[in-house]
Amino acid sequence: IGNGRERLRAAGEGSAIVGSKQLREVPSNELPTAVGGAAEKRRLFGRGLVARMPADSELPVILQPINYPATSAVIGFCCLVCFYLNRNGLGYADVGSSYRLVVKEGQWWRTITASFSHLSVMHLLFNTYSTWQMRQAEVSLGVLGYLRLTVLFLLLSILFQLGLHAMLAHSRWGERTQNTIGIGFSCVCFGWMTWASLHEAGAQLDLFLIRIPFSISPFVSLIVIQLMIPNVDFVGHLAGILAGYVEGWGLVGWLRGYWLIQACVW
Repeated sequence: IGNGRERLRAAGEGSAIVGSKQLREVPSNELPTAVGGAAEKRRLFGRGLVARMPADSELPVILQPINYPATSAVIGFCCLVCFYLNRNGLGYADVGSSYRLVVKEGQWWRTITASFSHLSVMHLLFNTYSTWQMRQAEVSLGVLGYLRLTVLFLLLSILFQLGLHAMLAHSRWGERTQNTIGIGFSCVCFGWMTWASLHEAGAQLDLFLIRIPFSISPFVSLIVIQLMIPNVDFVGHLAGILAGYVEGWGLVGWLRGYWLIQACVW
């Protein structure tokens, strides 16, 4: 990649040689202004104005998270919450969410605590692995765009989950569905999986060492996980799929900025 003297000289002049391209320092008025700056960064790289991030294959596994700061932050936060819950002996009754606790008893805060809580290491590994597989979405959307959709999937899946439980309350499963306490980031994972099925044509998902097309991955995952873990929250996972389709079809494209903040506050 050029010789050492040439790189040092170029650095002193505000530019550097990378491969066969000469990169110059980007003035502040040319910095990306789009949300996340992902598309603008790619355009500037094509003009030789900014250097690319190293590909995953060029980094040790332990350093790959630096390419995906938002994804890594979400995974890290879930890990910290899991550690805190186990260290302090907290369980489902302390942080979990159910229709009865949230709607009938008004403990709305549980919808948030439950979404980021995991008590078993296996449950945590399943959801963090699923989140990591969606990391390329952060490259496409940028950090802020990725975080926006994560929050959106969280809010929508909560609403759909409560709505589905309200409908089931009048069925023969009413008593069970109202009192079932759930935790985990699965709803958001299924939201991202569904979003990817609409935007990543031809891509594949690694599901327990089996590669399946993204286009059918949400429903295949829903069935496989239900068969593997019969007591898993089927309604919560289905709510995540519905959230992914609602956003993926552009039905809530207006829910950004001010309106997204208002939705979170509400």
